[in-house]
Amino acid sequence: MGALIRFMLLVVVSAAVSLALVLLITSRSLDLNEASINAAWLFMVAQKTPVAVLAQDIWGLAPPYWARQVCVLWQKAQPMQFWWLPIVIIALRYVLGGFARKKTRR
Repeated sequence: MGALIRFMLLVVVSAAVSLALVLLITSRSLDLNEASINAAWLFMVAQKTPVAVLAQDIWGLAPPYWARQVCVLWQKAQPMQFWWLPIVIIALRYVLGGFARKKTRR
Protein backbone atom coordinates (compact mmCIF):
# COMPACT_ATOMS: atom_id res chain seq x y z
CA MET A 1 0.00 0.00 0.00
CA GLY A 2 2.87 2.35 0.73
CA ALA A 3 4.28 1.94 -2.76
CA LEU A 4 0.93 2.84 -4.31
CA ILE A 5 0.68 6.01 -2.21
CA ARG A 6 4.25 7.00 -3.13
CA PHE A 7 3.50 6.43 -6.81
CA MET A 8 0.30 8.51 -6.64
CA LEU A 9 2.24 11.28 -4.90
CA LEU A 10 4.86 11.08 -7.64
CA VAL A 11 2.16 11.39 -10.30
CA VAL A 12 0.61 14.45 -8.61
CA VAL A 13 3.97 16.14 -8.07
CA SER A 14 5.15 15.45 -11.62
CA ALA A 15 1.88 16.81 -13.05
CA ALA A 16 2.22 19.97 -10.94
CA VAL A 17 5.86 20.46 -11.92
CA SER A 18 5.15 19.95 -15.62
CA LEU A 19 2.21 22.37 -15.52
CA ALA A 20 4.38 24.95 -13.75
CA LEU A 21 7.12 24.50 -16.36
CA VAL A 22 4.72 24.89 -19.29
CA LEU A 23 3.12 28.01 -17.81
CA LEU A 24 6.46 29.54 -16.80
CA ILE A 25 8.06 28.98 -20.20
CA THR A 26 4.98 30.35 -21.96
CA SER A 27 4.82 33.43 -19.74
CA ARG A 28 8.50 34.16 -20.33
CA SER A 29 8.19 33.79 -24.09
CA LEU A 30 5.13 36.03 -24.48
CA ASP A 31 4.97 39.79 -24.18
CA LEU A 32 2.02 40.01 -21.80
CA ASN A 33 1.43 43.68 -21.21
CA GLU A 34 -1.91 45.04 -20.00
CA ALA A 35 -3.19 46.00 -23.45
CA SER A 36 -2.46 42.59 -24.99
CA ILE A 37 -4.03 40.80 -22.02
CA ASN A 38 -7.18 42.89 -22.25
CA ALA A 39 -7.42 42.35 -26.01
CA ALA A 40 -6.88 38.60 -25.66
CA TRP A 41 -9.42 38.47 -22.81
CA LEU A 42 -12.07 40.23 -24.90
CA PHE A 43 -11.39 37.84 -27.77
CA MET A 44 -11.70 34.86 -25.42
CA VAL A 45 -15.00 36.17 -24.04
CA ALA A 46 -16.35 36.77 -27.54
CA GLN A 47 -15.35 33.23 -28.57
CA LYS A 48 -16.74 31.81 -25.28
CA THR A 49 -13.65 29.74 -24.60
CA PRO A 50 -13.99 27.33 -21.66
CA VAL A 51 -11.33 29.18 -19.67
CA ALA A 52 -13.14 32.51 -20.01
CA VAL A 53 -16.50 30.95 -19.18
CA LEU A 54 -15.03 29.33 -16.06
CA ALA A 55 -13.49 32.61 -14.91
CA GLN A 56 -16.77 34.43 -15.46
CA ASP A 57 -18.65 31.73 -13.54
CA ILE A 58 -16.33 32.14 -10.57
CA TRP A 59 -15.78 35.93 -10.50
CA GLY A 60 -18.70 37.30 -12.51
CA LEU A 61 -18.60 39.31 -15.72
CA ALA A 62 -15.49 41.29 -14.77
CA PRO A 63 -12.89 39.01 -13.15
CA PRO A 64 -9.85 40.59 -11.49
CA TYR A 65 -6.86 41.43 -13.63
CA TRP A 66 -4.71 38.58 -12.29
CA ALA A 67 -7.46 36.06 -13.13
CA ARG A 68 -7.70 37.39 -16.68
CA GLN A 69 -3.92 37.18 -16.96
CA VAL A 70 -3.91 33.55 -15.81
CA CYS A 71 -6.74 32.72 -18.24
CA VAL A 72 -4.92 34.30 -21.17
CA LEU A 73 -1.71 32.52 -20.20
CA TRP A 74 -3.56 29.18 -19.92
CA GLN A 75 -5.18 29.71 -23.33
CA LYS A 76 -1.86 30.59 -24.98
CA ALA A 77 0.07 27.76 -23.29
CA GLN A 78 -2.40 24.99 -24.17
CA PRO A 79 -1.04 22.77 -21.34
CA MET A 80 -3.11 19.76 -22.39
CA GLN A 81 -0.86 19.40 -25.44
CA PHE A 82 1.94 18.51 -23.03
CA TRP A 83 0.24 15.43 -21.55
CA TRP A 84 3.46 13.49 -22.08
CA LEU A 85 5.60 15.73 -19.87
CA PRO A 86 4.63 14.13 -16.51
CA ILE A 87 5.43 10.72 -18.01
CA VAL A 88 8.88 11.97 -18.99
CA ILE A 89 9.44 13.39 -15.49
CA ILE A 90 8.41 10.08 -13.87
CA ALA A 91 10.65 8.13 -16.26
CA LEU A 92 13.60 10.42 -15.50
CA ARG A 93 13.03 9.96 -11.79
CA TYR A 94 13.15 6.18 -12.12
CA VAL A 95 16.18 6.19 -14.41
CA LEU A 96 18.14 8.62 -12.25
CA GLY A 97 17.02 6.80 -9.10
CA GLY A 98 18.29 3.53 -10.58
CA PHE A 99 21.67 5.06 -11.37
CA ALA A 100 21.89 6.50 -7.85
CA ARG A 101 21.07 3.12 -6.28
CA LYS A 102 23.70 1.39 -8.42
CA LYS A 103 26.27 3.99 -7.47
CA THR A 104 25.60 3.65 -3.74
CA ARG A 105 25.86 -0.19 -3.91
CA ARG A 106 29.44 -0.04 -5.15
